[in-house]
Amino acid sequence: MNDYIPKSDDGFDGFQRNFMTLIAAIASAAGIPASAINVLLSYQTEWENAFAVGGQAQKSTRNSVQTRTKTEARKAYQSTYAPQPMGLRAFIAAWVKYNPLISDAQRISLGVPVPSRKKTQHTVATKNQVVFKSKGLEGGVVQTDCYSSGSNALNPVAVTAKMGKRTGRDRKEAGYDILKSWKIIPQSAALPATANDAGMVKTLFTKAKIIKQLGAENKGMILCEFLQWYIPEHPELAGPWSEIQTCIIT
Repeated sequence: MNDYIPKSDDGFDGFQRNFMTLIAAIASAAGIPASAINVLLSYQTEWENAFAVGGQAQKSTRNSVQTRTKTEARKAYQSTYAPQPMGLRAFIAAWVKYNPLISDAQRISLGVPVPSRKKTQHTVATKNQVVFKSKGLEGGVVQTDCYSSGSNALNPVAVTAKMGKRTGRDRKEAGYDILKSWKIIPQSAALPATANDAGMVKTLFTKAKIIKQLGAENKGMILCEFLQWYIPEHPELAGPWSEIQTCIIT
């Protein structure tokens, strides 16, 4: 089956312009958070600026740096999952493909596939939170180990200890990935109240042990995190967000 995103840069540019115009118009009604749209808008700006000077139409004037910048901008904009925030493919999988608030006619207008209606219901993780513990490693690296709460009542310290004793390692809910909503703040700043607060970045991870490079320049800052069990194809089956946890970046 042909890829729904055109291969040529000109085709991709037309696709993304149409998609971004239409998705902005329906985002609120479709329950898509502004933070996810804002990430795409940032990618879009970088792509359009780079394409304007490094695209095929400028082949007689562009240089190798401009061409490479254009290629990298498209790669990021079109990205799937971690370590980058959601690009187009990940966004479409998470918020458009199976979103019950978006009609098939709207999907066709957006230029994305109409999905099969067959799916397997997952019920366990829709009740369970992600239990996790993050610790700062040297050089701005943070390691996060994740487990399942196994119940609606949650004592993170006790459950984490129990899971660690029983399994000796981190683990995920079967069939689920982990969606992290996170933000880096100064130690004196107010903590975000919810996973959807302004400035929160959402990143999808496929493993229960997460190692993320946040940069040595962020040493001494506070990483604020919320996690949930998540299936990109079925966002309606996501688990509840965890309670906020914080970690000092070292």
